[in-house]
Amino acid sequence: MSLLNRRRPRLRNSDPDVRAEAVRELEKEEVDLLTAVAQTDTDIRVRRIAVKKLESPRHLLEISEKDEDESLRAFARARARQLLVQIGCDNRDVEESQRALGLLEAPADIAAVADKAHFDDVRASAFEALTDDSALAELVLRSKNPELRSRALARIREPDALKSIVLAEDSRDLALAALGQLDDIAALETIADHGAVGKTVRRQALAKLEKLVPEDHPIKVRERDERFKEILKQVNALDQSGDADQITELETFVSQWDALRVLSEPSAALVEPFQKAQESIRERAEKLAKRDQQKPEASHGDNTKGDSAETEPAPADEERLALLRSVVDLPEGDLEKTLEAARTQWNLLGPSPDDTLTQRFEAAIAKGENRLSTTKKADERGRALVEFLEKAESIVKGGKLPASMRDWQKLARAWPSFDGIADAESKARYARAEAVLADQKEKQRLDRDAQDQAALSDIQAHLKKMAELAAMDVVSIKQAEKELRATQELLKAMGPLAPSVNRKKIRREISDAREKLFKKTQETRDIEEWKRWANADIQNGLIARVEALRESKDVPKVAKEMRDIHEEWKKAGSAPAQKAEELWQRYKPIRDELKARCDEFFKKQNVERGVNLEKKIALCEKVEAQKDSEDWNKTADAIKELQNEWKTTGPVPQKKSDAIWKRFRKACDHFFERRKEHFGDLKGERDENFKKKEALCETAESLRDSADWTKTVAELKQLQAEWRTIGAIPRKKSDQIWKRFRGACDHFFDRFKRRDEVDAEDKLKRREELVENAATFAAPDPNEPDAVAEKVNGLWTDWKGLGRLPDSGRDVQTRFEKIISELVGKAPAAFANTDLDPAANRKKREKFVTRLESLVSGFKPDEPSTGERDELADLAARLKDALATNTIAGAKSRDRGQDWKEASVEVRRLRTNWLRVAPVPGDEGRLLGERFENAYRDFFENKPTASR
Repeated sequence: MSLLNRRRPRLRNSDPDVRAEAVRELEKEEVDLLTAVAQTDTDIRVRRIAVKKLESPRHLLEISEKDEDESLRAFARARARQLLVQIGCDNRDVEESQRALGLLEAPADIAAVADKAHFDDVRASAFEALTDDSALAELVLRSKNPELRSRALARIREPDALKSIVLAEDSRDLALAALGQLDDIAALETIADHGAVGKTVRRQALAKLEKLVPEDHPIKVRERDERFKEILKQVNALDQSGDADQITELETFVSQWDALRVLSEPSAALVEPFQKAQESIRERAEKLAKRDQQKPEASHGDNTKGDSAETEPAPADEERLALLRSVVDLPEGDLEKTLEAARTQWNLLGPSPDDTLTQRFEAAIAKGENRLSTTKKADERGRALVEFLEKAESIVKGGKLPASMRDWQKLARAWPSFDGIADAESKARYARAEAVLADQKEKQRLDRDAQDQAALSDIQAHLKKMAELAAMDVVSIKQAEKELRATQELLKAMGPLAPSVNRKKIRREISDAREKLFKKTQETRDIEEWKRWANADIQNGLIARVEALRESKDVPKVAKEMRDIHEEWKKAGSAPAQKAEELWQRYKPIRDELKARCDEFFKKQNVERGVNLEKKIALCEKVEAQKDSEDWNKTADAIKELQNEWKTTGPVPQKKSDAIWKRFRKACDHFFERRKEHFGDLKGERDENFKKKEALCETAESLRDSADWTKTVAELKQLQAEWRTIGAIPRKKSDQIWKRFRGACDHFFDRFKRRDEVDAEDKLKRREELVENAATFAAPDPNEPDAVAEKVNGLWTDWKGLGRLPDSGRDVQTRFEKIISELVGKAPAAFANTDLDPAANRKKREKFVTRLESLVSGFKPDEPSTGERDELADLAARLKDALATNTIAGAKSRDRGQDWKEASVEVRRLRTNWLRVAPVPGDEGRLLGERFENAYRDFFENKPTASR
């Protein structure tokens, strides 16, 4: 008979109304009956009544998962949550409260326990388990515990949650604290524009926005517009005061205005009033300055007229005027004492007959006192700023971050009042302190993320472990039970997780994984029980195999089979308890009998192996005696013979086998490694010689195109000498490296034999480069010709520095002179008094042409006389030649060929000098060149033939 049938016949009545009334009459303590009705009754209304009376969270949670009606499942779930929160918060049993907390999943329920739980440990566990930012925000807004609110606020990361706190929080301190953690621009803009938020909070939001948004953002533009308006208001007030002496204050406002204009322009409605007020103040200041200058001059002019003694100022007025000027021009020093002394001195002078003078003095004193008051206030503000910055720096140096945040938020509200007077260094100090706090916040966030990630990783590791165990074909029951216990503890003490993690989903995954593993464990227990019965058959078969070994004569095979059978016996595991002892008593005697036979056999075998050991020890000693030999080939053959003998010697005792082999192998290896090293050293030496010769090749190749003939010849000979001192190299590389070295040397010495031609070719190449450079020059600027003239002169100097031009370079000479001539001809005045001076060079070349033509005329062949004038010219030429040889008679008697030869020396010298002189521009230069070339050609064409 079921529980319902036994206890309450009405509960099984077919009428739902009767059953419903019976459920209402049940006491709340009758949990089993209420649970049975809630789980089994067919009518949903009856089940709902039972659920409503049921106060067991565990049973309610089961109903919330299994009932077929969704609305009833939701109702049961809500009842379970309500009861779990109550249990978590009551003061009856701390462990029961902790268990109730472990079953809660909704962030709002966990937040309620964190806020209202009686036990501190339960509140702490609930707070650590709370990771949802929305629930944390509700905790900040609803809790009456200030410390809990601050801790919850410090853990919130989502901008929307922080924004909701700022907009809804009546406490300005908490609102500012939430604002301090908010860096989202959209959220800050909402707060800054929200009319219901306090002014201080809005200002802080605007201040944060100014640091985050770009300069063209509407927030910054609007703030600058407000600042423009404030400056205009102050300048208008200064203008309306009529105090023109405050020109310094005006300049300060103008500087602030201009600094803002760098970022953005003010509206046109502000610019014009600002300009008018500025001009009004400056005009007033100029008028007053002129009036102060004219008064002393007017007084001076009246004295010169001598009209009346009554118009002259009294000495006391002069002292008052001087005192007035001293007060107006007071420096920023000790104003207080100076003003007091000035007032005392004024009073000693007595009443002044000039009321205007007295008013001006009082105005100057008032202005000085105003300056003094401003200075004192500035000093006080400066000291307050220093204290403020020191406090800001002390806050971020030590202490826990939540305390630092609270102190900082209180301090940050005062910063806007210092922002206007703080200099760049003070702002930098405040910014550094703010940056340190931001770094601390970021570090806390990263640490919290790391903890959340570690918790999630731990959970995932357990999930993975359970999944792996559940997926095994055969799972260790001990290991599975250990993991199930660990997972149960994990569910109870689950800490905070990252906001992005679905806590409910994680708990569901853990529960599913535990259920799968539990089922697998139960299956394994059943399988183990069946295996025990199967093991009995396996052990019977092993006993039959052991009995069969009694007939075998192959003792080593018997020993091996016995080892295998015994391993299989151990692997088979236990048989059922009632058969295990019987099977073991059948197996053990036979195993002992066979083991005794094997032991006797192996004892004899050990004696034989002892003899083999002695033989191998002798072989080891022979090898060790030869291991340091340097007769490499003979010793190698001997040791190889010993190795062959070792192979033919039988086995040794197992315990000594490895040691004796290592000893023999070590001695053999020692000799053969020495032998290998010996032959390796020879190879290494040859390789090193090859590297040396390769280095000599590289050096020779670097000198093969050198034009420093003497030095390079010496260096190459030194390299050749070094080559001969280097030893042998690998044979395969010998010929190749020698050809490389010889090729580099031969290349240089071939060039050395024709070094004059090489030098000439080099100079001709350099002349070609000069021609190319000259061709790139533009014509000199008529207004600034000196710059190009200097470059052209430099080219000409470089050209002359290359020495004599070979005949093969005549074309280069012609092209270069043509370019230089054209450049000089376009601005001849720029080359005056230089090597390219056209006038000076024309005279030199005319002189060379005249001299060459005179030499040529002395060697032209005689022509028929055409008259008296030709005869006289011929006579004059011959007389001139005769005078050149100091005697007419001598001229007739000298060999004409010898004269030509001597004259050719001068002709060549003339040509050399001709080439050293810069070309003359224009047709005149061209004609001179043609005359010179024609005369030069004629001279050599008219070479006298040898007399017979």
